[in-house]
Amino acid sequence: MADASTGWLDAQHLEPDTQSYPFLTIQDLKHKVRHARQSTKEDRTSQSQYLLFTNVTHETAENICHHVATLIGKASRIFYEASSNRLLIKLSSRPHEEAAGQISRLIIRQTESMGLGDALSSTGSATVREGRSGKEPDSSYMLENPPAGRRGQWPNVVVEVGYSSSDFSVKLSTDAAWWIVSSRGDVQLAIVVHISREQPHILIELWGATILRLYRPRGTGVFESSHSPKCQYSASE
Repeated sequence: MADASTGWLDAQHLEPDTQSYPFLTIQDLKHKVRHARQSTKEDRTSQSQYLLFTNVTHETAENICHHVATLIGKASRIFYEASSNRLLIKLSSRPHEEAAGQISRLIIRQTESMGLGDALSSTGSATVREGRSGKEPDSSYMLENPPAGRRGQWPNVVVEVGYSSSDFSVKLSTDAAWWIVSSRGDVQLAIVVHISREQPHILIELWGATILRLYRPRGTGVFESSHSPKCQYSASE
């Protein structure tokens, strides 16, 4: 079990090639994001899609969240951990966006085939807040008429996509755990799509509320290294 002092954005929960910087100014952050995005376009096989900024105040994180499109671009997702003042930015790419779009179309098609097309609405990548922390999924869905007593900020289904140098992304598994655990099971399904930059390989995982059994209320470290998803689907060319 992770130590109680650990957090969701500690090194063991991130990709090894995550770029880390101390936060200086908004302008400096914009410059680093722009540089990373350009580097990724020039070399898609070696550049990480994640940038971690430390020493980010809650007020600064709120400012970035409210102006994310103009500050770091629409094709970005953010995760702010208030307990450690760390901000993680995920830069999307064409494979990333295509995978997220395909999963979204499959979800819509499946719900319509079940006669539930009007029961589930898309909430996109809207920021979900838990206390002073906040996270954006790649896409999300919520019941139009949720049951009484359910907390309204949590979607029922979230999708997280990663485009990394390996077949398996530790960060995406951490993302899935965060959604399930932080929502206390209100997020019922986390769909995770691992896309390898170096091999023609895609791994899809379905995570459910069974991971709540690994939750330790007093700590922010919430899962063991042996945690596993409900289902896995793998495809290669």
